[in-house]
Amino acid sequence: LLCRIDLAWLLCRIDLAWLLCRIDLAWVLCRMPAAVSNIAQVDGEGQCVPGWSSFNAALCTEASSPSRIGLLPVISAPPTQLGTVYELLRRSTALTRAVGQNYCMITADQAVYAKALKRNLFQYFTF
Repeated sequence: LLCRIDLAWLLCRIDLAWLLCRIDLAWVLCRMPAAVSNIAQVDGEGQCVPGWSSFNAALCTEASSPSRIGLLPVISAPPTQLGTVYELLRRSTALTRAVGQNYCMITADQAVYAKALKRNLFQYFTF
């Protein structure tokens, strides 16, 4: 579940934001079809520039720490009940802290997100 972007944080880093936009634009232009871009394309998709993730990984000069990816145990309850959504957030937060990570990504359908948002459950958790 995504939280709002802190605009003050973003405005303090406007130079970084513009740099990232320029890098993304360079990638888009390089990935254009050969008929439009005049860049030789050599892979199976007709591309010589890798996909977005690989392109950005190639630009990164410092090694990042590995992520830990896993599944939480199943909660045997209807996913749209408020108690179930609360338990999902509680368990996710506890597990994130237990493995020493700062962030936890939770994927859910719109009904679950709407339930959490309607009851303002996000205020009880520090992600």
